[in-house]
Amino acid sequence: MLYNIGEYTLSPYKVCWPELSNDLRASVAEPAKFAKAKNRILVPDHTVVFIPLKDRAEAHYCCALLNSSIGGLIVASYVTLHPSPHVLEHVRLPQFDLQDMQHQRLAKLSVEAHQLTAEVPEAEHQRLGKVEADIDETAAAAWGISDSELRDIQSSLADLK
Repeated sequence: MLYNIGEYTLSPYKVCWPELSNDLRASVAEPAKFAKAKNRILVPDHTVVFIPLKDRAEAHYCCALLNSSIGGLIVASYVTLHPSPHVLEHVRLPQFDLQDMQHQRLAKLSVEAHQLTAEVPEAEHQRLGKVEADIDETAAAAWGISDSELRDIQSSLADLK
């Protein structure tokens, strides 16, 4: 028997993270493309927390904000071992606006980070660090956080790790 199944379960895009973790490491699950069955919807199991979304850009935007140092510090400051859905009660994500250039940039950077993460070569890790820094700067601008405040956030997050 299956429980807690709803329309959200079949949303085409999901921002997912492990339920059991000391930090928040989100990723975007997209419809899988298989040779015999196109656009299969991925359904995470009960150990994965997810935000259901219908739009790819919005999913990557949310993922970028959650994975930014700002989102990371908020979660790390109160979560121990279970970053469950209540994360969104504490990390206020600005409403996605496709016309907002910062929102578009965050979505693009998240897509790039996902692509770089899938590529294992050491050379890509350096590029990934640059993309993550760009995500932090753009997320800070979207939240109205100054450069000095961002540096303090990054420093505090590093102290917690």
